[in-house]
Amino acid sequence: MKQDWTTGIRPGGTLPLALHADFSACLLELGTLARHARTDMLVRDALLAWRRLVPFDAGWWGEVAADRPRNLLHGSIGLDAEFADEWNRLIAAQDTFAQGSMAQPGTVFRASGGYRGPPGAIADFIDRHRLHAIMAITVALPGSGLQFFIALYRHDPHDGFGDTEGALFAEFTRHLVQAWRHRLADLRMPGPLDAMALCDREGRLCYLGRRIAALFNKQLGERPRGPLRGPPGGRSHGPSDGHEGIWRGTTLPPALIAALHDAPRCIRFAGARLSLEPVGELVAVSLSVNALALTPRELSTALLFAQGLSYKEVARVLALSPATVRTYLKTAYARLEVTNKVALIGALNSATSINDDAGGA
Repeated sequence: MKQDWTTGIRPGGTLPLALHADFSACLLELGTLARHARTDMLVRDALLAWRRLVPFDAGWWGEVAADRPRNLLHGSIGLDAEFADEWNRLIAAQDTFAQGSMAQPGTVFRASGGYRGPPGAIADFIDRHRLHAIMAITVALPGSGLQFFIALYRHDPHDGFGDTEGALFAEFTRHLVQAWRHRLADLRMPGPLDAMALCDREGRLCYLGRRIAALFNKQLGERPRGPLRGPPGGRSHGPSDGHEGIWRGTTLPPALIAALHDAPRCIRFAGARLSLEPVGELVAVSLSVNALALTPRELSTALLFAQGLSYKEVARVLALSPATVRTYLKTAYARLEVTNKVALIGALNSATSINDDAGGA
């Protein structure tokens, strides 16, 4: 099949000094946002800062499962509220551009000029939403078991994104994902990231882990209708198919929304035990991890270390000394009967999976 888009970035010359300074200013602003922006608005605010450096007319971002692409949550700038649902119903199965991006994490994909995709639904969709110049990237979202994507659009088909813009976009995305990862760590959430969701007090999700998403689907019997892509850290809006009782992916299931005002608390849901715990202005919803013979502090230390944080980072997040972190990890290794980090990750995952199947204690 003929490929009508550009994959990757061609080697270029030296970055102009003025553009280098502007990009540096953009990254400095991202650093400020990473410290001070509301968690549920971080990605949106970061992309608005990026737009001052590399203009775009519309953007879409979110989380996606690569093995069975489907909508988990998403946010957008300058697109219709029904954009994601329309894409899911009409375009998903044919969108080789999106599928290519998911298959090559970290690679910038671009299309412009005469690109309209295959004739029919995709071409009509591109024309209807004026998606005539596209730049997209998909990357791993550490700890979540999912991928994160950003797609940017310009209305003018002759105003395509260039190599320099693509190269800067790839670097900006790396910094953004790192900022998001640190924000999650700073929230001191109480479990593994793939078994956790993060939402506001109305139940609007800004983060979702793979295993807790699977639990929601299991309870509400969602039938995926094709690969809808979908963000951490931004106001999200979800598909609206008119069927009550189907989890829509961008808000908590209704039974959990009703329980948010009582947080902190535990609740039985879909045969599992969920913990609802305030974290700043948001609420963390996590699969209970109590199959381990560890104290809460030992467990928190082991989970953060397993997510890739260093001794010093774990100590900073939990307000402990590095020596105490080492002691807790030594205890965790001994009680879980493991001798290295890979085995520790496996033991934690195994224990949380057992706990999920048993529905918690």
